[in-house]
Amino acid sequence: MLTYQKRNVDKGLLNPYEIFKHLVLEIIMSIFSRFQELESKHKIRLHEGESFKQALYNGRMTDSVDCIIDKIELIIKHYPDSKGISLSTYSSDETSDETFCYAVVIPS
Repeated sequence: MLTYQKRNVDKGLLNPYEIFKHLVLEIIMSIFSRFQELESKHKIRLHEGESFKQALYNGRMTDSVDCIIDKIELIIKHYPDSKGISLSTYSSDETSDETFCYAVVIPS
C-alpha cells in the first residue's frame, strides 16, 4: 500500500476502494512470489485450488501469509517424498458463529 500511496499521492488518486484493491494485489503478488521461492527451493509443485485463489483475491482468507507458508513448510518436513502440494480452504457456513476461511495444505 505504501508503494501505491507514494506513487499516487500527488495525483489525487487515493480513494478507499483503489487503496484496498492495490493493497490486496500487493499481498497476492507477495504470496505467489513466496510460493515460487518454495517451489524452486524444495523442488515441489504447489497446486492452488479455485477456493484458495478466490479466498485470496476476495480478501476472505483468515490465515496470514506467514501462517500459510508455515503450513506448507510443515507438509514439506513431514512428507519429504511428496513432489506436489494442494492448497484449498476450509470455510465457515451459515451455521457457524464466526466467519472464517482457513488454508488447507495437503500433500499430493
